[in-house]
Order: sequence, then C-alpha cells, then structure tokens
Amino acid sequence: MITSTLGIVLHSIKYGETSLIVKIYTSSFGLVSYIVNGARSAKSKNKASLFQAGNILELQVYNRPGKNLQHIKEQRLHKMYMHIQGSMVKTSICMYMLEVLNQCIKEHEQNENMFDFLLQSFLRLDATDTDEAVFPIWFMLSLARELGFEAGNVYDAKNNIFDLQEGLYTAQSMHAHAIHEPYSKYWFEISQQEKPENIIAAKIERIHMLDSLEKYFQFHVEKFKPLQTPKILREVLS
Repeated sequence: MITSTLGIVLHSIKYGETSLIVKIYTSSFGLVSYIVNGARSAKSKNKASLFQAGNILELQVYNRPGKNLQHIKEQRLHKMYMHIQGSMVKTSICMYMLEVLNQCIKEHEQNENMFDFLLQSFLRLDATDTDEAVFPIWFMLSLARELGFEAGNVYDAKNNIFDLQEGLYTAQSMHAHAIHEPYSKYWFEISQQEKPENIIAAKIERIHMLDSLEKYFQFHVEKFKPLQTPKILREVLS
C-alpha cells in the first residue's frame, strides 16, 4: 500500500555502493527506517542531498507491516530552508536538535502532536526573527513536555529549587542533582513560552542551563548518552 506522508529526516548512512539507509520521523507512521536504492549513483540527480538530516520531505512510501526497512516511491522537499544552511548559529542549533532527537525519538507509531511540534520547531529555527540564544533551551524544555516528563508542579517563592532527578520544584533538595535560583526560575518561565524569548542575559548562565537540561534528559530518557554538539553551541551562541 502506498501512503502520502510528511517526514523529517533524522539521520542517514551510506549503504552498499550507491544506497542510503535513512531514519525519518513521519507524520503517518512515526519513526521509520527506509532504504533508498541508488541514491548516491551518478544517475540519481542529487537524490542523496534530499535526505540530508533536518530536511522536511513530502513522501510517497510503501508501508509493509513487520518490515525493518521500508521503501520510498517518490520524494521531494516540502519546504526549502532559507536561513539554516547559511547561518553557522542556526546550523549548529539544528545539529544539536538532531542529536537529541536521535536519542529520544523511538516510537514507531503515529503521534501527530509530536510531529507537529518538531515540524514547527525546525521551521521556527529557520525564521529570521528566531531568538537563537535561547532556542536550544526552549526546544529541550518543549521536547520534555512532548515526551511526557515536564515538571510535575510549578515554581513559586517557596518551591524554588528544581530537582532534576524527580522533575519537581521543591523547597529543599537532598542531593546534588538540582538547580537553584535564578536557574530554576529560568527553567519555569522558558517552559511556559509558546515561542523562544530570551530572558537570560549572560552566556555562562545559558551554558549552565544547557548542561542541566542534558543531565535532566539523562535521568528521564533511557540510555541517553552525553551530547557532542553543545561543545559547538558554546562557541557560536552569543
């Protein structure tokens, strides 16, 4: 059966002499691995470039239940990015998002809310008016909500310590896995934003927030490994 679906390319690897195996998060089936035969051949007309990680594609796909690798009948770009490829900052943030998603997205079933969130996140990153300095923090906090492990209560004057392990704002923490003022307040306020708005003036504070978010994901996502891309973000984010 052939189905039309949108998909966000999360990862691709070379396979054989001319093919690719591509991991795509689709609007219809969730996470799917596709084999794209001949994508790297001389006659492919740059087909391989369509499957660059982060691209949003319109796909005609075969869906055969029980198969580990599916096939794509037709593919084309849904929307060409206007700014991500030309901006070192946006490219670095995109790489960060993809590294996180490749560890977090595991479901092989349709999740329209998750797909819409990811689609709008990549499009928002491409927008010229994106507040890039806080975007990675906003994305991680929003993704935690979509994955189901957002904070279990709200920040207030009494409960102003955020326990990373428990996912709760508390009056005191019995271990070192917690963030205090002003970071706990940043955490709460950014988690409430519909779009990223920078409320953190100092770069060193934004870096601390990213480090805390990585630790938070390690507590709440099974087998979440240390990230490599934050090293780049530390250099490019003002």
